[in-house]
Amino acid sequence: MQISQLHWQEPLAREYILQYGGSKSASYEYLNDTQPHLRKYLPTGTKYLPPGGDVKRFLDSVNFSFSTQKIVRGCHPLDFFGMVDVIDTVKGLQDRTAVVYAIKKLQEQARNPEVKSFVEYESGEAFNGEIGILIQDYYGEERGSIIEHPHMKGIYRVGKVTPTIAFESSKLAQARYNVDEEICDVNGRALNVFSFDEGLDFKSYQSIEQDEASKVIELYRKVADSGLIPQGYSFQMEYGIDKVTKQLIFYQARLFRPFVDRANYKRDDVDWDFNGTMRFNAFGITPKEGIETYLAYLEEDGINHSSDKNAVAFAYSASGKNQRGSTSLNIQPKNMEVYLPYQYQLLEHGHYRWLQKTPITLTPVVTRLEDKLNSSIHFAAEDGVKVRVWSNGIVGGISLVEK
Repeated sequence: MQISQLHWQEPLAREYILQYGGSKSASYEYLNDTQPHLRKYLPTGTKYLPPGGDVKRFLDSVNFSFSTQKIVRGCHPLDFFGMVDVIDTVKGLQDRTAVVYAIKKLQEQARNPEVKSFVEYESGEAFNGEIGILIQDYYGEERGSIIEHPHMKGIYRVGKVTPTIAFESSKLAQARYNVDEEICDVNGRALNVFSFDEGLDFKSYQSIEQDEASKVIELYRKVADSGLIPQGYSFQMEYGIDKVTKQLIFYQARLFRPFVDRANYKRDDVDWDFNGTMRFNAFGITPKEGIETYLAYLEEDGINHSSDKNAVAFAYSASGKNQRGSTSLNIQPKNMEVYLPYQYQLLEHGHYRWLQKTPITLTPVVTRLEDKLNSSIHFAAEDGVKVRVWSNGIVGGISLVEK
């Protein structure tokens, strides 16, 4: 997706994205300048260094104190459309020396040929490795994310990451997290997605409290109404929580998918056996007859063994110490038609990168599919395994194609 292909109701938003560099700095500057009622949601201590700017003069304007930590992020106009986990974020910094090191690290990282290759792969646009730098006060590890479902407006996927205990890994103290996601209505009530009923019934218990979810959705709607987002698109908003005031803090907004009405057929209209998703865990639309693709695991071997196929369904498990688990930047499939994540938590970066850009996503169905294979899914591409996939945009299903 290129910025020239999009239409904003508020053209000024486009200019901010080009000038201030994408989902983080441009979103902050636009909301701060044009939406005074939203300033209470914006991170304090925000300073932006444009590409090629004078680092020393820039840091002279930053207020350092022992009571406030800083977070340093890289920024580029293309990160409004992607670049998820491409440039690191450096957080918990206390002094000027640490920030200088972080800025240098991010600038060098952006010039890495592997970064250039991936950004140009996913965006289709040239990337020269020059990034802006955003410094803000750091609000801690508790954070969240939200999207509006692209095939049913008024339904939201709300995620929250809560740190639990610390553990020692080598010399670094890493944090473990609880990662919760709920499908909610506009009032923050969690839907019972396990029900096969097409109606909106609700859960008796939700891991993210309704009051908190409703406030996240309210902020999301305010950002949507600000004109920041191009017309006709759902977007992802990331947020934090002030540990003292409990105020929601807006972090960034990036494009997700265009709004497209769900297909007009239901699960019962599909007349072949399949492993199905829960409601609102399908993205993208196929005919009810489904589509056939080859199956592979999203790794180098899987890509290489399926590179001659026109369409492939790639499975992936986002695991790792930080539970983001993004694929390495050299993972660049050219024929990815379906994404099959193992986990339900799609808003974490490891899955969001591919959820955003793949035509069809179904979750979590791949584990049940794997049970029917004669060998590991890691060998599916080598064995020439094919699958049949359908999605009406709300629910979907998958089955093995008999040879």
